[in-house]
Amino acid sequence: FPGANAIYVDKGHPVALEDGTVFRPYNTVAEGITAVSSGGILSIVTGSYDETMAISKAMTLVAPVGIVTIGQ
Repeated sequence: FPGANAIYVDKGHPVALEDGTVFRPYNTVAEGITAVSSGGILSIVTGSYDETMAISKAMTLVAPVGIVTIGQ
């Protein structure tokens, strides 16, 4: 796991209640970006996320396994 200050994103996770933890990840990258603290880690599960967003704070984006595509 990336660490205690990590927020998780997985668009295919079946849990409806999201809080950004590894067991209840957000389903959009935009939600993750909003929730991650400055200097934190955003861990994104493999897949294609058809989103556009602006990142205005320091963070590390990681895809622990596979490839992540954001946008088109």
